[in-house]
Formats: sequence, structure tokens, C-alpha cells
Amino acid sequence: MKRFLFALMLLVCAGQAFAEDIFPAPWQINPLDPQWAGGQTLIAKWEGVHNATPTGTGNVFQYPAVWNCTFPPAFTPRIEYTNAQIATAPGFNPPDVPIETIHIGDYDTPSDPIGGGIDIVICNNPLEGSRKVIHIQVTSDKGYTGPMTSSPSGTFTPGASGGYPGTTWYTYEATIDIPFNPPFETVHINFPDSTDISEIVVKTICVPVPEPSTLALGFCGLVGAVVLFRKRR
Repeated sequence: MKRFLFALMLLVCAGQAFAEDIFPAPWQINPLDPQWAGGQTLIAKWEGVHNATPTGTGNVFQYPAVWNCTFPPAFTPRIEYTNAQIATAPGFNPPDVPIETIHIGDYDTPSDPIGGGIDIVICNNPLEGSRKVIHIQVTSDKGYTGPMTSSPSGTFTPGASGGYPGTTWYTYEATIDIPFNPPFETVHINFPDSTDISEIVVKTICVPVPEPSTLALGFCGLVGAVVLFRKRR
């Protein structure tokens, strides 16, 4: 609850350029947590229609406005929007000031509520890893439909959200936990018809495979605990 109220305060007070990145990723909240030890991170931000290119077939292709990572990337992350176009919508901070957005749906037949979606293609640490966690924030005037999915598949967990007073806009977060570190993954998100998307922030962490010595130490500790438990009994 405290986290939600803090995020809501940021949404009210912050400017639009800052509002898209209000929810920290789990490894930013507890950086000393052993589960993130040695993790390689990536941050990519898609802002408005910066680097967005309509394809002419009802889709939009977009590279991030800013991004950085702590490992050698194989390619630049990208988003592929289906049934979408560049459009203008009333903004969220300040309200009603027009902003450029990626508009989902209404491309071919405005009366046909087919909706659309996005595919976020994310590169990973080329070294073998044991876990990949993806943290996503989306600022839009409508929420996504159904759970976010990934290929390879992972565990989806919705997070907090915060609205912008006087508007239908809000920013929400979610995480996807993949039980190994693939070469790359694609995250798919469905949206209803007539959704305007302003900003998307993706943060990832690739957790390395534990060293053999670490595994051995953990095994010895487990054996020692079992022996101690039996002696006490």
C-alpha cells in the first residue's frame, strides 16, 4: 500500500518525461538480495513516438529512445505494434495537452473492435544463465487484456498501478520470470481497440549460473542441517 501511494504521489507531481519510470524493478528495491548476485541488467525506454516507424501495413516498428545494458548486446531491443499507427491524443501531464502516441486498433476499420498488440523483443546476456526476470511499465489510456506472455514462457505477475488525476491515463507494472536465460525473448501484450500508448519501460536482469563451489557449499550446508536435525531428534 505504501508503495502504491508513493507511486501515485510521483504521478501527480512528476513531469511527463519522468512519469513513465516510477516503479523500481525488484533488484532495484533490494539490490543486496542474494538472488540478484552477479546479475547483468538492461534498461530500455520507449517514449512517445521517438524512433517509431509506420510500416504501411497497419503496424509500427519502434526502437527505444534510450537504453543501456551491462553486457554486450546482440541487437537493439525493439517493439513491433500490430494494428497500430502514430496518432495524437489528449495528454496526461498536464491533462488535455495533445501528445503523440502509438494508437492500437482502428487502423483499417474504425468500427471493428479487433484491438491489437505489441511484441517487445529483448536481447540477453550471451553467457549461460539460470534465470531471467523482466520488469515492464506501460503508460496508456487503457489497460492490457489478459496476462502478458513471453516466448520462452515464464511466470507472469501483475504489479502496482497509478492513475493521472483528471485523465483516463495510468502507468502500471508487471514482471515475467523465466527459469533460464534464453538468447533473447519476446514479450507479447494484447490491448483493446482504440488504446493510446505513450511510454514503455523495460528493465531486465540475467542471473548467472551459480559457480560449482557455491553449489557445493550449499549442498554441504544442506547435509549439515539434516545431520544436526537428526541428532536433535
